Amino acid sequence: MSRFNPTVPVEEYLADSNVMFYLCDAVTQLLEHKEEYTQFGVIRYFAEYFSSVKNSNHILFREYSYIKATPHNRSSFIRVFWRCYRQIGKSGDLLSMLEYRSSRIVLMDDAIDCLMSFSDFLCAFQLQLYYQEFLDSILEIYQDLLAGKSPNTVIVPTSTSIEQLPPVAAEENDKEEQQQDGVETATLAQCIEALCDRFKHTYPPRSCIETF
Repeated sequence: MSRFNPTVPVEEYLADSNVMFYLCDAVTQLLEHKEEYTQFGVIRYFAEYFSSVKNSNHILFREYSYIKATPHNRSSFIRVFWRCYRQIGKSGDLLSMLEYRSSRIVLMDDAIDCLMSFSDFLCAFQLQLYYQEFLDSILEIYQDLLAGKSPNTVIVPTSTSIEQLPPVAAEENDKEEQQQDGVETATLAQCIEALCDRFKHTYPPRSCIETF
């Protein structure tokens, strides 16, 4: 959770830090396990709950929907995951994709037989987990561009997108895109830039995106 900044409006801080989400979950857990938690006091229960959130231990034994609910939960899960399995492949051994239970999360179906180090797998896994919504949106944009369609999910008034081209030019552009095996890098980059301007979920720093 982010630290409180007195220059940030309270409403904005509560939204960015997901305080209400954790408060609702704390109350829900208290009601579901009332007999257990009320034995040592409600005040102590809330103190320990938010202490565990701060220390990133709150995601232990929790369901996947809870883990992916906030950026802090996702990063906490990745931190704990790394601590638990850091010894795997430490000597540089390469493991097959069949040895990774979640290999399909980070690789295409035709790459299942390839070998990968655990550090590389973890890097791909944590990027997929933390930025899932952003990566899904980029995939949708790429597929739309590849099919010659306008990526309506990222259209903004100031964008010089395909949708704003004159009818004849747009038609010629569609034909050109359909004949290509891939998508023009500049067009994809422009769409991703527009996506960042209006994306409501977490996405990587733009400097990192521009590097790729």
